[in-house]
Amino acid sequence: MSLAIITLLVLLTLYAIYFYDKRYNNSEKQIIIKKHLTKESQRKVKKTSTSVSPQIELMLSQIKENGALIFEKHKLQDIVNGKYCWELRTNKFNKKGYIGLIAKGSKTIAGVAKIIEYHGPLSKEELKNNKHKHGVLAKQINQNDFKHHIALELDEVIAFAQPVPYEHKSGAVMWVKIGSQNDVMLALARALSSK
Repeated sequence: MSLAIITLLVLLTLYAIYFYDKRYNNSEKQIIIKKHLTKESQRKVKKTSTSVSPQIELMLSQIKENGALIFEKHKLQDIVNGKYCWELRTNKFNKKGYIGLIAKGSKTIAGVAKIIEYHGPLSKEELKNNKHKHGVLAKQINQNDFKHHIALELDEVIAFAQPVPYEHKSGAVMWVKIGSQNDVMLALARALSSK
């Protein structure tokens, strides 16, 4: 046999071994990876699929639709503590039902509440007569540039022991859409289920 034929046979044998080894190892690795991924996804499903009550499902669906409202920190604290049930704003929102509650600058959801009604536009007298519901002082209401004549009435306020972090996207000044943040919605489900 000539040297060229022997070299060719050696190269073909090496290529066959390489090809077989590569194919065998890849398929074996793929089987191992598939098994691992299947186990991992089953574990994640068990972790994330929280069995929640119909009431919590309703709350979550409304929060997903409505989003979370940003409050001044001290105002939110008073609402969460039950001191006030009205939040004064400049206009009505097309939202009713459950919402998330965010303290401005915190990038966390401190709790949830239900918007049950809008009042207003309220006159300065009506605002002063309802100070016990919103806490705004008469001297602030009397200022010419005071524009917060709409009251959101909040009920069923639930404060979380551990606030839920969320991703704050630029442009969110008043409302934050959290419905597309699946990890946040799961954390809310867990937080509400623990109450």
